[in-house]
Amino acid sequence: MEISEGTNTASVTRPSENSPFLQGQKLDEPTKRIHKSEFRTHGLRFLTLALLSALLLFPSLRRQGLAGYDDAVYAHEGKEMVRTGDWWNIRFNGNLNFEYPPLFLWLEASSFKLFGVNDAAAKFPSALLGFGTILVVYFLTFELTGQLWLSLFAMLVLSSTQFFLKNATHAMTDVPFTFFLP
Repeated sequence: MEISEGTNTASVTRPSENSPFLQGQKLDEPTKRIHKSEFRTHGLRFLTLALLSALLLFPSLRRQGLAGYDDAVYAHEGKEMVRTGDWWNIRFNGNLNFEYPPLFLWLEASSFKLFGVNDAAAKFPSALLGFGTILVVYFLTFELTGQLWLSLFAMLVLSSTQFFLKNATHAMTDVPFTFFLP
């Protein structure tokens, strides 16, 4: 972009077709076919990043207890669901609570049924959907750009973001909500 001195106007010049910036990055072209050997190489990188993401998320579920008020409230409501056997009504300390949507609490209650009522089971649905979000980011980026390396990079960025990893290992609705956004 060039700005002329003494004027309030700017002229934008487009890069030439031979510019390295545009080499292989034209978004208006249809997605190119990917050769099998290129897909295998990226498939191995994808699996490596997926394994790294899983290793960052799942072992940390047992490290600490429930971190705050939200974690405890959602875990308690899921526990009440399992205790009463009433999966249609959300209860907090025995009283009906219509404040929260039930999907996450159903996931929490299912986790409690599978793994028992403990802190790790309370955090498991959020971690599982956090892992799913990382995978969705990869596939969504590939669908939108057709670039395997960019998809891997997007997956790496999300799986190495400390704030995302921290929230994915808490029993809160933030990361599961993110999974269902795309």
